[in-house]
Amino acid sequence: MIGRKAIVTTSPTHHTVINRRREKAVWPNRLDLPAGWRPVGAPDTEEGCLAALRALPTPGRCAEALRRHPLVHSAWVHPLRRDTGLVVVPDLTGRFTAADQGMVLDAWQLIFDEMYADEPDDELVGWVDSTTGEPVSSKDMADWVRATVERITPLRRARVLEIGSGTGMIARSVLALGGIERYVATDVSQSAVQNLRRALGDCAVVEYHVGDAQSVAAGLDGDFDLLILNSVCQYFPSTRYLTDLLTQVAQHVAIGGHILLGDLRHAGLEPRLAEERARLYHQDGAVDLEARAQELLAKVSELALLPSWCERLERRVPGVTAVDTGPRLGTAATEMACFRFDALLHVGCPPAPAPTAPAQDATALDGADVRERRTDGPFRYVGVPNARLADEPDAVDPGTLRGGPGALTVRFADDGGDGALDVAWSPEALARRCGWSHPPLHASDMIAPALPPRVSRQLVDALAEVLREEFGTLDPALEILLTDETVTEWRS
Repeated sequence: MIGRKAIVTTSPTHHTVINRRREKAVWPNRLDLPAGWRPVGAPDTEEGCLAALRALPTPGRCAEALRRHPLVHSAWVHPLRRDTGLVVVPDLTGRFTAADQGMVLDAWQLIFDEMYADEPDDELVGWVDSTTGEPVSSKDMADWVRATVERITPLRRARVLEIGSGTGMIARSVLALGGIERYVATDVSQSAVQNLRRALGDCAVVEYHVGDAQSVAAGLDGDFDLLILNSVCQYFPSTRYLTDLLTQVAQHVAIGGHILLGDLRHAGLEPRLAEERARLYHQDGAVDLEARAQELLAKVSELALLPSWCERLERRVPGVTAVDTGPRLGTAATEMACFRFDALLHVGCPPAPAPTAPAQDATALDGADVRERRTDGPFRYVGVPNARLADEPDAVDPGTLRGGPGALTVRFADDGGDGALDVAWSPEALARRCGWSHPPLHASDMIAPALPPRVSRQLVDALAEVLREEFGTLDPALEILLTDETVTEWRS
């Protein structure tokens, strides 16, 4: 009997593929890929693809390799994504990244100087709604100012420091509230400060300073009741810069005072904002909107934060005893109202009281108006659809939940991209918490970004190349996330 030689298949019959959730599989070339999957790497036999996957370095080995790099302060494996998540804390005080951050600040200063010098009498200069591509109208900007002033009105404010005064829209409105003994208006742009000085005239209580935020903080004298950073933090080079700034200025906030971080870009909603921009720019449907949205997101040069990151500042900034976060209050359907939030840092204020009502799922509302439920006693609903982002029958617009007896508060239920809300009401006004009161955010599985997307992308690419040189290959599903928090701080 003649023996048969085993036939070994060496032709490339399979591909390694990956989906949006960064899951991997080996797929036959003869079959069409399911929606949402794409091939990565070169085609090979099924055995070759599987062997290549087994040879990929684990996130743990990658973290160990990166800890030796001068751009890396620390690295850890994402506790909830041990197969694909690598979290890196850049050395934001190191020689290389410190220089990069200085370049970011210098670039923004140049932009604002030119902008304010060219349009000295236009207080709306530079304000464009990226979801529509149109300049923000004076009516919508008035709504934006009112939303900020409404946050400020219940607060003690005899002595105010505003970092990033711009054209003075907030300064004029806060001064109009009365009771101001000292108002220090600062901006990185000399043109902006000159325009503001000319607009306010000889106002005895106002002082003017030119400089970036940290240089202003280093030269402070005396204590303040209120520090305002409104629509400013997105221009900072990193979250570390913001944390260091807050640590400096908190020393100059009186006990019982506050720091308002207003109009913050919501990092969890940034992908949704990029999708809206992609639809605006490509209404003919001729491009892959999802891919285009990812491209737009990667090019964003402004810093975005997570509500949960802001709430953890209570443990990171000495003197801060509590942090409240909430969606922007305005009613105008602008980018700022839909995709941004406010954070109020309390300095020496009493801790928030425990909620008096158990959390109920949003389905318990059953279509009822949230405000009508106040006759039923204290309540708290979680996961309420956000009418600004969801077209659902039971959706609620957070900008409409104001006024009336007691304390009706609204905040984001979590860091997720659907912008769902947590709505609570207590019959007591809770004046000791300035009208704000809610329990801390639910535990989040999102990593707070440390840098603006454009800068982050450059650093991630550099670190990925380091790993390829170290191991000769890199898992296509591996995601490198940059944050300024240790794993212990994130778990808190």
